[in-house]
Amino acid sequence: NLNATIVDKDGDSLTQSVDLGSVVKFIDDAPSGTIALKNGVYLATDETAGSQGQLPSGYGTETAGPNGALGQQTITYSALVTDTLVAGSDGPGSKSYGLSVVGGDGTASGLKTPDGLTNIVLLNNGGVIEGHVGTTGGAMAFTLSVNSVSGDVTLTQYQAFQHSPNNGPNDIVGITSGLIDLNATIVDKDADSLKQSVDLGSVVKFIDDAPSGTIALKNGVYLATDET
Repeated sequence: NLNATIVDKDGDSLTQSVDLGSVVKFIDDAPSGTIALKNGVYLATDETAGSQGQLPSGYGTETAGPNGALGQQTITYSALVTDTLVAGSDGPGSKSYGLSVVGGDGTASGLKTPDGLTNIVLLNNGGVIEGHVGTTGGAMAFTLSVNSVSGDVTLTQYQAFQHSPNNGPNDIVGITSGLIDLNATIVDKDADSLKQSVDLGSVVKFIDDAPSGTIALKNGVYLATDET
């Protein structure tokens, strides 16, 4: 109660009360902040088998990946994204990361098979984004996965894609922007949550392969005629 007491000049008094507690309120805090892709950062692989470590400057470090892969690269969340997400006054509860296909399963990725005849389409397979040849049941072309705790993202390439012809072995092709999101969700201790997203597909790149090798005359071999 809030009590008010009035007393007159000869000592008579009156006390009146109101329920102060009923008008005391506390406005909730909630998580806040944003995430943004860092400038000039890419997640890339090179189609050339055995060329791991040969990506152009600024395109990261590729590894061989699993059997059957042309290449694989993992980028840490902190290298890829600027993150200002905070839980706020309620304190942190949890933070998690995931991937999503903006247009849904079967969306054309913008990539095509090397002959240019067949689209590579997207499938969200339990949080792993897969690229398949032709349909969601087609051969695997690439995968994108994210560590749900750390936010680190891994690209694995299994098949080559169409690039602009005659642009050299390092021509670069990528996924159409706006199709694959990397999502970060922060939850505070009283379960308020905030999800923020960045366009991961826009920084996924594939470096072209090109014909290679040489020809040489064999020693001691001739093509001859006799005038006689």
